Amino acid sequence: FAWNMSWGWGSGLSNGDPLILEECETPKTAEDYKRIADASIEEALRLERSPDWERIPYPDERVSLMGLTLPDSPLKCVRTSAVYNVSPKQLKQFMACDDIEQRKKWDTELLELQVIEKIGDIEVVFQTYKAPFPVKNRSFVATRCERLLEDGTIVSGGTSINHEKCPYNSSYVRGTATSAIVYKPVPGNPNKCEMTRLVKIDPKGNIPTMAINLGIKKAGDATVNLIETVKQVSKNWKKEPVVDVSQSAPSVVAKHEKAEAKEEEPLYFQDSDDSDDEHMFFETSSYLELPDSIIDEKIDPLHQRLSFVETNTLHATKKLESLMKKTKRNRHRQVTGFFQLSKLTQLFLLLWPALMIAMFNLYKAWKRSRYNK
Repeated sequence: FAWNMSWGWGSGLSNGDPLILEECETPKTAEDYKRIADASIEEALRLERSPDWERIPYPDERVSLMGLTLPDSPLKCVRTSAVYNVSPKQLKQFMACDDIEQRKKWDTELLELQVIEKIGDIEVVFQTYKAPFPVKNRSFVATRCERLLEDGTIVSGGTSINHEKCPYNSSYVRGTATSAIVYKPVPGNPNKCEMTRLVKIDPKGNIPTMAINLGIKKAGDATVNLIETVKQVSKNWKKEPVVDVSQSAPSVVAKHEKAEAKEEEPLYFQDSDDSDDEHMFFETSSYLELPDSIIDEKIDPLHQRLSFVETNTLHATKKLESLMKKTKRNRHRQVTGFFQLSKLTQLFLLLWPALMIAMFNLYKAWKRSRYNK
């Protein structure tokens, strides 16, 4: 039975029969669902932080496409990342929309989506996807939940399970997947976030592993489609208020002008009037005997300064990276290929050696004729 199901045919099942995949759990209680959901989020974060990701070349610079070879599977885990000009919360709400017509704007191969059960903050979702001819369409049953991390990152994900409300259907081959979306806020800009999608999928059936891995670049195409869709639909979204960091602490990032750039004088964090008192305070050991409230009052300004340095260092790094990319692009633009020239210029360059030889021969003939005279 397990062997037949892995190939998607000859299972001996009829429509409506229970469908149990041996590699998937069959949760019964709320505690089972919570354990499975928490484990899927932890697995997604472990994969996202893995140092073994291999970059896959992709023509659109807005998209980062990567693959990860897993020790327990010949199929690669796929990771796509891009920056969106919306807040993490707004993008998460857009991605979590279950309206089928809305989702088809960016998830073009989606056929059906149903939330079949809710257990607390965990949902069980049934989805079907269109496959290219002559491959049979795929179906998936998975948990879906989200977690908010301390740094403001939102993680939404889940993993395949067996469920009694999703029986066997001969129109589909039941696949398995562990997937997650990580929404990371961009420091200093509440209206921008980096979204990373992780997918570890086994479509089952008799599709060769090589063919599945070769189709990884489709994930990049889907990300480009998503970027353009979010760009269009977010035009009327409300913007989050931007906190001006320069009002609380001067910026130390130099501004680069176009041609005549003048380096600005660095601005430094201004110490408060009681800085001398702070120095005297920390030079003594008696503060160990003071109440916590007084110690906190003295330490808080140091935390503010460290936060200020960290924020401005991040801004300076991004400015430098942007400047290096712009310089690299300008260098590429300065090189002009032969086939980028006009036809007349190409013809002139091709005939130039022959023209010089002809002129030299004419000069020699003229010189000989003059000598003979």
